[in-house]
Amino acid sequence: MGNVDFTFSDLVAGYVKGFDQTTDSYVVTTPGGKDVAVSIGVNCYAEVVRNLGEGFQDATGPMREMLVPGRFVFSYGIFYPEDVLKFEAKHLVFLGRSQDEWRFEAQDWWVKQIRQICDFYLNAQFPDGHIDFSQYRTQITVEGTKVGVPCARRRIRSRGWSTASRRRTC
Repeated sequence: MGNVDFTFSDLVAGYVKGFDQTTDSYVVTTPGGKDVAVSIGVNCYAEVVRNLGEGFQDATGPMREMLVPGRFVFSYGIFYPEDVLKFEAKHLVFLGRSQDEWRFEAQDWWVKQIRQICDFYLNAQFPDGHIDFSQYRTQITVEGTKVGVPCARRRIRSRGWSTASRRRTC
């Protein structure tokens, strides 16, 4: 990254190599083997990774104590082109409360993940709980809004779908 003359945001993921309290910075070693110096921004906040449907799990208070050697951390921040390219963290994500905890390895993590996804689609398709396939849509936005026309209202010709209904989504 030799001649960078603009700021940009990025994610640096890796294992903490060391934390320096005097400079409020740490070094991470990325999975590719590169060391990246990270300074903690004044407005930096931290959290523990969460599953779908879970609330925010704040780790801002103990974040400096959590930056111990060998711990994996995701550091979201901004690269600044100074004399040396400087990375300032704005948001840290830890994979667990303790150094050896990887929350997604919990026995029920993926079951809860799937359950939340299924509940989202069921609630988007049938918000009142009454299952009525005449109101079913195959496209749903990330907010859960249905897109397209009801499948029951499609026109079918003897040779297949009509030209008008081909443009619509169901």
